[in-house]
Formats: sequence, C-alpha cells, structure tokens
Amino acid sequence: MNMMKCGVKKPALWVFLILVTLVSGCTSGKGGSLSIYTPEETRVMNAARISDIIGKIISQPDQYLSQQVEIVGYFRGWDLLKEVKGSPPVTRSDWVIADNSGAIYVTGNAPPNLNPASRQDTNKVIHLVATVEQNQNGVYLQAISVELIPIE
Repeated sequence: MNMMKCGVKKPALWVFLILVTLVSGCTSGKGGSLSIYTPEETRVMNAARISDIIGKIISQPDQYLSQQVEIVGYFRGWDLLKEVKGSPPVTRSDWVIADNSGAIYVTGNAPPNLNPASRQDTNKVIHLVATVEQNQNGVYLQAISVELIPIE
C-alpha cells in the first residue's frame, strides 16, 4: 500500500496506530488490565495501605461504639513507643496498634509470632478486625481477628 495514496504522509502515525491496537488488546479475559502481580501479591499490597481511622475512633468514640472496624496499622506491642495516653484499659496484656492518625489499645489475641515486649516488632504491619468498646479506663478495641501482613 502506498502511504501517499492513503493520505498518511508519515510512517510514525502508522507505528502509533499499530502500538495503540497492540496495547489495547493486552487485557485479561475479564476486560481488566494485564497485571504483573499475582492475586496474592495484589491482596498484600492492597491490605498494606495503612489506615487513618484510629484518630476518628479516639476523638468521636460514640460514633463507633459496638461497631466492627478494620484497621491496617503497625503493631506497637505493650505501648513500647509510648503513643497511647493512660494505662491498658482491660488487662496488662493489652497491646497497641497505630495507624496514620493515632494509636489505641487492643485487648485480645496479639498477632501470632510477634513479641509485645520487642521493639524489633514495632514496625510490623498487621490487619486487625475488632469491635470498638469503652470502659472507665477509656476507648479500646476488642480483637476479633488479627494477622501479620508480610511486607517485603
């Protein structure tokens, strides 16, 4: 085909059109974009987005009482970084989770394989599902489930 007869005078336009056609054809069977990550890697990356809800729970506890929340944050053990005011609200074994907006005590099972007395574990990212509770000592979270998020 003679490019001059088609009205296209520059081969770069043909290259562009071919590339657009090729790139638009690189999708998965569901119409989504082609990903270089496995589903598990994508889950970990999405889960590893640090929350910003703890500050809201602390400043407006009545809006969250008895509600279930999900938090992705840093395990802080037995308040090793002194981020929470006051003493543990339920037991001496209460531990702390911190996110981008604050830190709060959690009562219940700590994340497996993390030591609440170790500063080495205070940068570990965890996913917590908990209920917001309050007693005479303050607002806290009652752990329902907690898991360590492996971050490379």
